[in-house]
Amino acid sequence: MEHLKDHAGRQNDSQLNSLISEINVLSDRFHHVSVVEPYFLKSLDKRRVDAYHTIDQFYETQRRNFEQFIRETQDKQRKEIDHFRLKINDLIQEQNATQDYLYLLKDTIKLVEKDLNDLPYIQCNIRPLVIVENLATIKFNKISQD
Repeated sequence: MEHLKDHAGRQNDSQLNSLISEINVLSDRFHHVSVVEPYFLKSLDKRRVDAYHTIDQFYETQRRNFEQFIRETQDKQRKEIDHFRLKINDLIQEQNATQDYLYLLKDTIKLVEKDLNDLPYIQCNIRPLVIVENLATIKFNKISQD
């Protein structure tokens, strides 16, 4: 009987030593082996880069649109000023400008001047970028050991 107990004790010691060895291997993996960056972090980083790229593209498009709007507005004002210049030159040569027509020209020129003065103060309403908090979720898929 003593022999069986001694044999069982050695078997338990052997199993315990084997478990300690497995634990030591796992511990070494945690402390010495570099952990590979999980796929979801790489994916999250890629999404970040893609999002910044999308924002940059949006910005460039909006900026071009705004610059085009300013150019078109300035061109329109320039054409109006040129038109008034020609009209006034015609009136000077023909010498048939009525007082009412001169008042109308003055008022119209004042409106163009006001538009020109207001151009630097054009406002653009920009809504804030909304990021949905649950856009990315973490799901842990365990590897089954059979």
